[in-house]
Amino acid sequence: MDVNKNNHYLSEFSLARYLKLMAKKFPQFYETFWFDRPKTLSIINKMTKIPTDFEGKEKGGRGDSYMEAQRDPLVRIVGINKLLSLAVSSQDLVKLSHTYKILDVLGGDGTIARAYSLLMKERANHLLILTGDIAEDMIINALKYGLPAIRQPAQYLFLKDNSFDAVIIAYGTHHIPESQRLRVFKEAQRVLKPKGKIIIHDFEKNSPIELWFHEVVDKYSTTGHKYSHFSKAKLRIYLKNSGFKNIKIFQMYDPFVISDSNKQNSYNRLMDYVLNMYGLEKLKVNRSLLEVRERISHLIRKYIHYDSFPPDFIKENTYWRKTLSFYQQNGRFVAEMPRIALVAIGQK
Repeated sequence: MDVNKNNHYLSEFSLARYLKLMAKKFPQFYETFWFDRPKTLSIINKMTKIPTDFEGKEKGGRGDSYMEAQRDPLVRIVGINKLLSLAVSSQDLVKLSHTYKILDVLGGDGTIARAYSLLMKERANHLLILTGDIAEDMIINALKYGLPAIRQPAQYLFLKDNSFDAVIIAYGTHHIPESQRLRVFKEAQRVLKPKGKIIIHDFEKNSPIELWFHEVVDKYSTTGHKYSHFSKAKLRIYLKNSGFKNIKIFQMYDPFVISDSNKQNSYNRLMDYVLNMYGLEKLKVNRSLLEVRERISHLIRKYIHYDSFPPDFIKENTYWRKTLSFYQQNGRFVAEMPRIALVAIGQK
């Protein structure tokens, strides 16, 4: 493929310039690239014309508010830490080899990579994770953060076979059309090394979070949210039919947590985070910011509550919150919105 023929891989980079940048700054990931894969040029041309919810407002998406929320990646650190721990198996995150490669397929502007860097307090650890996304604005922002990032559709990865130790598909898996999900999981299986791991994260059908998406995000965001979530049975079928083995599926606590020295600030920051995270712009109509925050608080309490857990679930996860909570911890005020995710892991 003649990379010089495509001048709109990213608005700020031709494909040739992008590849030159990646080869210079991130050679360990550049060596995994497969832009000579058949159909790549036509896929790129098609990809650049497909609108997504996570482009900026000028392109009809809610990416601007989403990126504003993700400026603090530690709000989701509880869940991110768990996903990364699953991705590296029994290996210590701190001692993890710098040759280990993780692909974050739906990585946005690098929330997982940035959270990991802050968690490890070592910028070099950015290099362990390649952030992927189809949204142009997300990848441009990830590159501005200094992250290795690649714009590609989850259904057709521009990456070589057997090149990654782990693949994470999280925080947007339900956005993949049902007819294309098996293809996405097969692509993940292809790029994994033998015995490599896949980690799938989404929110279960008929769960409080699915209800939140359908009743709140769909109603109050500018993009709507008519997407189908996953059942445990369907998720297992996808992984099995993609060639994965040793499949395990379980629930994982994945809250939004904000800590502040001021009680009111912790409340305000969490409400603003939820507003931006889900792009609930329609809530702002004819409401003051105070009223918007109060409305968000009401909606969280109405839709996101876990009335009961299985006995073993409670025993092993005593710190899980059942509803919107405000409490003190280590001299600080904490605001926490509980979310329970559905997670599956499999091995190539």
